[in-house]
Amino acid sequence: MMKRRFNILYICIVILCFITSSAMADIWELDFSTATQFRQLNTPEPTTNQLYLVIDAPGTVGSTVEWAVNPAYDAYGPDMQLEVGFLGQLINSQEMTIGLNGSLPEPPIGTSYDQFGSYFANDDDDLWAVNIYVETDVDTYSSGFTTIPAHSMTFLSTPVFSGTVSQFGFLVDYVGDSGSDNFHLSVVPVPGAVLLGILGLGIAGIKLRKFA
Repeated sequence: MMKRRFNILYICIVILCFITSSAMADIWELDFSTATQFRQLNTPEPTTNQLYLVIDAPGTVGSTVEWAVNPAYDAYGPDMQLEVGFLGQLINSQEMTIGLNGSLPEPPIGTSYDQFGSYFANDDDDLWAVNIYVETDVDTYSSGFTTIPAHSMTFLSTPVFSGTVSQFGFLVDYVGDSGSDNFHLSVVPVPGAVLLGILGLGIAGIKLRKFA
């Protein structure tokens, strides 16, 4: 009887340890403060591979700087959909690395980060591909390139990583057919935007159940 109780207690402890260890690791989502510090990490090449601006929303008159390199040219697409924007120039045979050297922000006490994720909005009128990544002392972990349609938004995250993070950010690739272009990408949802999206999905679900 004692042995049986011991076995049950042992199994409970193992399960508890598993649940606890799983709960300790989490995904870190890019925030406003960190995103505004992002800079081009590969060597800039004027007119072919260069980050021009890191800008706060809304990227129009009244913002820190203008969203467009030439404000008189109005073919860049809509205003910024998210809070921090990046504007640069790329030719279709190159990629740009935008991010920070160093570790991710400190997680809450008792937790750790094992993934890096972010919302990305393509505020341009052309196709652009994005690849989010972290580099650690073990390996480089990336989502792989995802093409974001014009005026659309998506969420990307790295695979679960291990080791000490030494660099993190994202890569941009031009997938258009005009040879080169300026990209307009933004990150970090405006407060409440994600919640509104979730509420919208919830209401849609209720309607579907009602008429099912």
